[in-house]
Amino acid sequence: METATLVLKLSERGRTVLKVPCGYAVRKPPREAIELLLAIKEYVRAPMLITVGDIVSYNVSAQACTPDVAIVDERTQRAPAQMPPDFTSQFDIALSCDNPPGTLTPVSWGTVYLAVLMALSGKKVLVLVRGEEDLLAIPAALAAPPRSLLIYGLRDEALVVLPITEYLRKPLKEFVAKYFEIVAPVGKG
Repeated sequence: METATLVLKLSERGRTVLKVPCGYAVRKPPREAIELLLAIKEYVRAPMLITVGDIVSYNVSAQACTPDVAIVDERTQRAPAQMPPDFTSQFDIALSCDNPPGTLTPVSWGTVYLAVLMALSGKKVLVLVRGEEDLLAIPAALAAPPRSLLIYGLRDEALVVLPITEYLRKPLKEFVAKYFEIVAPVGKG
């Protein structure tokens, strides 16, 4: 019997839903947005700061602090991201995974969970994604401890701050169940 690794593929309807920011959209210039992020982090006593996306990860690390977990794909708006060479040196550990656009693979999901576990032990973890990192905010939100902040960019519009709460986890799991389908990767069993 042949086996294939299955992946979760986001439906078109799910893509539409995700265009609406989930969290607080901070529509300010980067420096002001980061200052507000730091105030929120201090106010909620966030145990972990997770960034998803190259530009937001760089801006947070350059202007504030190294994220506990940064998830990047070295691309921005489908073009190579111009990250400074010292960006990766801020992290204790770098993990990598493949995650094709519009999907969540079991390996990428597990890599994000592992990154959060390592961050809980005090390590700064960089996750380098071959493919697309955007949807990895979902496993990051499910893995992060309560009161953590998940930060991502809304293309050319805002920095989005998503506080992680127990109230978020159930609807997030329901979103995955409703808007993702289980499929075999292209060219596989």
